Amino acid sequence: MIEQCKDLLKRVPLVSWCVRQVRRLLFVGGVSRDVRGSRNRIECDPSALFTNVRFEIRGDDNQIRIGKHCVLRNVVVSVSGNGHRIELGDGVCFNKHATLWLQDQEGSLIVGPGTTFESVNLGVTETGTRLHIGADCMFASDIDVRTGDSHSVLEAGTRRRVNRARNITIGDHVWIAAHCIILKGCSIPSDCILAAGSVLTKSIEEPGTLAGGNPARPIKTGITWDRSRTL
Repeated sequence: MIEQCKDLLKRVPLVSWCVRQVRRLLFVGGVSRDVRGSRNRIECDPSALFTNVRFEIRGDDNQIRIGKHCVLRNVVVSVSGNGHRIELGDGVCFNKHATLWLQDQEGSLIVGPGTTFESVNLGVTETGTRLHIGADCMFASDIDVRTGDSHSVLEAGTRRRVNRARNITIGDHVWIAAHCIILKGCSIPSDCILAAGSVLTKSIEEPGTLAGGNPARPIKTGITWDRSRTL
């Protein structure tokens, strides 16, 4: 019995090392945090899975909540300012890479459960603006969505700004194809499709619309879509 105990003790460091390596490959080392400010909160459900994820926060009273079974791969979450809110619903997946960035004050970025992204840039650029995405949406690769232009366009004579940021709302079960841009003030109802390479500058009015082009216009109505290739 004594010899068995000695043998077990010899193996404990090796077992611990193996456990550490498995944790490093699956979870640990996949997340880094650079948080500067007060009362900032990052709440992640234990079931969420992270690979090469970085949280950068500069400011106070910012909240980030990540739901059950979310998957984040190669994601940068950059928050600058105070009172911002990010919420990712259960099962949200960023599969390739993404940048989520909020600037100024009290912006919100909300993503509903089951929504998936390949590669995307989501920006909430000015005070009080919102980017809200519904449930079960599907975003392909190389997509840019932002509530503002990040710089000012001014009337030459009066110096009055003419390009204020505006909210973006995307409904449930919306398919955004590859290489799309969605600009400030746009809304997309549920069950819509935005065709590849489109630039959306005005809202889509009717649910179940296929829109496309630059600028995007309705092409067909009365449609929906499915993640599987059904016949």
